[in-house]
Amino acid sequence: MYSVLSFLSSQQLAQVGRVCKRWRFLSGDRMLWQCIDLSDNHCVDDNSLASMARRGGNVLHTLKLCGSERISTDQLVSMCTHSLRHLREIHLCQMQRAKDDLVMTMASECSLLETVSLIGCGITDASVLALGRGCNNLRELSVKDCINLTDDAFIYLGGTMQSVNMSGCYTVTAATPHSLALRCPRLEHLNLNGIAITDEALLVLAQRCSKLHTLVLSDETPFGGHRLLTDAGLADFRMLPNLRILNLQGANMLTDSGILTLSNSCPNMKRLNIGSCFRITDRGLSFIVRGMQDLSHLSVFRCFNVTDEAIMAVVALPRLQHLNLHNCVSLVKAMRILVRSPQLHTLNVAGCTNIPPEDVDIFQRYRPNVKIVNFLM
Repeated sequence: MYSVLSFLSSQQLAQVGRVCKRWRFLSGDRMLWQCIDLSDNHCVDDNSLASMARRGGNVLHTLKLCGSERISTDQLVSMCTHSLRHLREIHLCQMQRAKDDLVMTMASECSLLETVSLIGCGITDASVLALGRGCNNLRELSVKDCINLTDDAFIYLGGTMQSVNMSGCYTVTAATPHSLALRCPRLEHLNLNGIAITDEALLVLAQRCSKLHTLVLSDETPFGGHRLLTDAGLADFRMLPNLRILNLQGANMLTDSGILTLSNSCPNMKRLNIGSCFRITDRGLSFIVRGMQDLSHLSVFRCFNVTDEAIMAVVALPRLQHLNLHNCVSLVKAMRILVRSPQLHTLNVAGCTNIPPEDVDIFQRYRPNVKIVNFLM
């Protein structure tokens, strides 16, 4: 019976307990309440959450409230002082009501926290400062789209950090990733989307954070992009032997020379995004193919200088499953060439206005299992 109950959601477990005394007893086992997940739940209120937390007691280690509308911050502040003191992981994504008072209480009362997600919350520097000071075991922090944060917020994050997501924190500057690299050598995942990274900061990251597995340096501005990041910033990527996922979208000062350096430095790369790197040509793509044979995901959207010649090289990637060619307007015969790509699963050719619709029809006839995304004539 326990194995069946373990598959139920937190709300379902609570409902099961109302059936009869026997089921109430079984569903009340603390081991079933180690994780309370009420993400996007619009039914559970403060009293229900408090009841669930009591069932978990001191074994409750994970609380997920992303998008929950009926849970008040006052209730969470109150619970931090007793039923949530043993938490290791908390997710409050998109809870607009979550402000500094709640996070600062969490930091002081829930000192065992290792993972904190505050995506889209209305917090300021004071919250992140409190977490850095109060949670000595903090390993993962996500403050994506917390637009009020500045460089000062991150000065207390220390050597335990393994993952930081500050995507969309547009007032943060290159000074923060530079200082993080010096204080957090164990970093494995770092998302700097929208932050104007410099060559100097990137070189320090490569030199100090050798465990990096995922690095996001993208800028989603359609025709803006990073003008501070150049080929020189990729010079020390050979010091990142564990790097598998790299997003350079919008780094439009990069050239084929930088791509050559990158492909020689990171032969084990799995996912690469060089979208909107306008200066990259067929030559750069040939370097990628020769140096990164393990690629499964490749995005070159809005690389206007990429032609059919590059696609002839790309089909030689033996493990390529996902290819994004969105708005590569110089392509004409790409569909005929990509028929030969052995493992291709998803293909985006939206905006490739010079690809004939009949070529797409022929491709789908020969490769019916490949999903073609948003083909627009």
